[in-house]
Amino acid sequence: FVKEKSTVHFINLHLHPGFTTAAKATRASQLIEVANFIFDLRLMNKPVVLMGDFNANTDSMELRMLEDLLGFKGRLNFNNECTFEGLGGLLCQSIDFILYKDGTKVSLKEESISISSMNDDEFISDHKLLETRFSLVEKSKKPFYKRDNLELYQEHFLRLFESAGNRYRKDIDLFKSLLKKIKAL
Repeated sequence: FVKEKSTVHFINLHLHPGFTTAAKATRASQLIEVANFIFDLRLMNKPVVLMGDFNANTDSMELRMLEDLLGFKGRLNFNNECTFEGLGGLLCQSIDFILYKDGTKVSLKEESISISSMNDDEFISDHKLLETRFSLVEKSKKPFYKRDNLELYQEHFLRLFESAGNRYRKDIDLFKSLLKKIKAL
């Protein structure tokens, strides 16, 4: 376990819903803003937990980008179990996640995860509750980033923004700026 004082940064988000091209582009834009936020706060070498309603499937490019390019891992949600039950339970999707990334000196170790529904008298959301416990462990190596897929993400997101229309032109520049930061790591 960790001997000295350490900080873990938590980011909670709720991304745009929907599966149209515009909805996917909006979600990608939001995640690019989160990624730039992480860089701007100099959190790339610090432990970070990113959690919330991603409104994206487990195999989405948005989640894979966070894992490959920013070093996030986890997707803690019990083997893609349904976390959202819309339309009175007729729609069941796994769109809520807890992702985490290690720091240079401190690593997050998953201890446990649970998922549960609210009782009818406690109903506060149409999403299930995700809960996890981490322990902090000392380490001395840099976080792992996959760079071999950089061109794949660049091609995918630039095509997505271009097909979504003029509204997303600024996101192309933001994404290119993010790619430069990632390459400089």
